[in-house]
Amino acid sequence: RAKQAASEVEAEKVKLQQQEWAQIQAVYQATQVAGELRQSLAVMPVEQLRQHLFSRGLPHIDLIDKDALLQRALQQLANVPPAVQVEAAWMPVGAQCKFCQKVNRKEFGGAMCRRVRANGTTGGCNIGTCWRCMKRETKEQIGAVRCTQEEFEELGMSAW
Repeated sequence: RAKQAASEVEAEKVKLQQQEWAQIQAVYQATQVAGELRQSLAVMPVEQLRQHLFSRGLPHIDLIDKDALLQRALQQLANVPPAVQVEAAWMPVGAQCKFCQKVNRKEFGGAMCRRVRANGTTGGCNIGTCWRCMKRETKEQIGAVRCTQEEFEELGMSAW
C-alpha cells in the first residue's frame, strides 16, 4: 500500500507539472501570436486594415488615414486578454447543467463548452453539461464533441 500511495503522489506531481508547463506554453504562444499580428498589422494596406477591423466588429468608418486605422487595430489587440482560462474547462460548483437544469454540487461534476485558441482567447459557448447528460443526450442536442469524465481527466490541460 505504501508503494501504491507513493506512486499516486508521484503521478499527481507529474500531472501538476504538466499543467504548469501547458499554462506556460499557452502564455508564450499567445504572446508570440500577438507579436506576429502586430507586425502584420503594421504592413497591411489601408483596405486590408479596414477589413481587419470590420471582421472584429470594430468601428472604423470615422477613420481616414492608415495611422488611425492601425492605432485602432493595435488598441483592440491590447484589449485581448492573453491566455484566458488556460485550465481544463471543468464545470464549477454552482453551475447549472444546460439539459437537466440541475445545479452542480460537486467539483468536477461536468464540463464547460470552452477551449483556448492559439491566440490566447477563448472559444465555445461556455455552457456547462453534467456527466450524466453528456452521456445521455443525442448528438443533435449536445454536438459531436463529447467525452467521459475519465477521458476528460486524462486529457488534462488539453481537455476541451
